[in-house]
Amino acid sequence: MRFRRFNDEGLARFRDYLDRLKHEDPKLDPPPGLLNDDRYSSLLEPAIHAEPQPFARRMDFACWLHDVAKDAGVEIPGADKHFWAWLSLALFDQVCPVNDRGHRTVRELAWYIPMLDDRRRHYRHILYGSYTIFYIYRDKPEIADLLLMNKLPKLGHFWYQIASRQDLVSNPSVIGAATKIYVDTMSMRPKSRSATQAPGAVFRFVKLMNQLDRVWDLRLRGVDGILEVLPPEFSSFIPDDYHEARKIYSR
Repeated sequence: MRFRRFNDEGLARFRDYLDRLKHEDPKLDPPPGLLNDDRYSSLLEPAIHAEPQPFARRMDFACWLHDVAKDAGVEIPGADKHFWAWLSLALFDQVCPVNDRGHRTVRELAWYIPMLDDRRRHYRHILYGSYTIFYIYRDKPEIADLLLMNKLPKLGHFWYQIASRQDLVSNPSVIGAATKIYVDTMSMRPKSRSATQAPGAVFRFVKLMNQLDRVWDLRLRGVDGILEVLPPEFSSFIPDDYHEARKIYSR
């Protein structure tokens, strides 16, 4: 397919479709022609061509989008809600998948049409949020595994707690530390109890980072510097190999 962007009429029709899908008929198909009809969208310039594929994780989608833009020698139009809304419809079977009853479950509008003027909610757009976080860490994307390991249509507690805070999500030391603490590298899933109210879980981590950011430049401390100052309540989440390395280093 060749990438396009909605015009205002196309965006309005997509919004109307989402509303009807949510409130009237969960089996409703998108309006015929909405994706590629010149009345509702126009070709993106410079041109980007890509073949959609199944994405197991948000990271896979973001890598795919980055690669197709790189191959085309262009940048993805990051601040264009008409493009991101069009791409949401183009990938709608993954963004809003059909369940075993043939129904689609529509969440809040911000998941499908980005609210770019709302600094607390713009990351909730499934595609825009995933790509924006990937792009921040594109030279070492594994730093952001914690936020990009979920499937596309799932946000989760880590996303709501961290991605909505610009000062945290753009800080490689904080994101790298959170990934090291809470991601099980064997399963590439969150560690048990890490998204609960348990001591040392993500809710406490975010609160602590906001407090420490007032007295330190957390970017300069690095991942190890942050891990070193975490209180004992976090010890059950910190990897054993890190504890062992610290014992050897301190001898």
